[in-house]
Amino acid sequence: QMSTDLKKFLTSIGTSLRILEEGTPWSNKAELYIGLIKEAVRKDMKSSNCPLAFWDYCVERRARINNLTAKDLFQLHGSNAYTDLTHDEGDISNLCQYGFFEWCYHRDHRAPFPHNREVLGRVLGPATGEGNEMCQWVLKSNGKVVPRRTLRPLKVAELHSEEEKRKRRLF
Repeated sequence: QMSTDLKKFLTSIGTSLRILEEGTPWSNKAELYIGLIKEAVRKDMKSSNCPLAFWDYCVERRARINNLTAKDLFQLHGSNAYTDLTHDEGDISNLCQYGFFEWCYHRDHRAPFPHNREVLGRVLGPATGEGNEMCQWVLKSNGKVVPRRTLRPLKVAELHSEEEKRKRRLF
């Protein structure tokens, strides 16, 4: 609904008002980008078979990817949102090293002597404010999420090893 005063004003300045359907994601630019991030999170969660309890780590990771990706927007001058806002080059190395909920081995320095210090885990994304820039949130087999800098992806041989597959099933 449009008031007659608004119609008169719009006519007087030589423009018109386009009314969009309420609740449509196209009605607001912010809603559009939120919708794009939500869709990307849904895809990541589905492809990684991650439990819903860790959706917030996925959203944080996707938002960082979105902010550090260059877009073809005139306002950004061929750059990305992070650089445009902070005037600093963004670092993507902590994002491209691991996929979301990817298997990894991390060091557990508290493991007693005969036990292996390299422990199986799942990468949840960059741990902002913890350790250095390469620090990642890692899900341990006991369900706790810890920040770790000493981790590595599984090797090809480990991905196909029957013993390693058994460890991943038990995880």
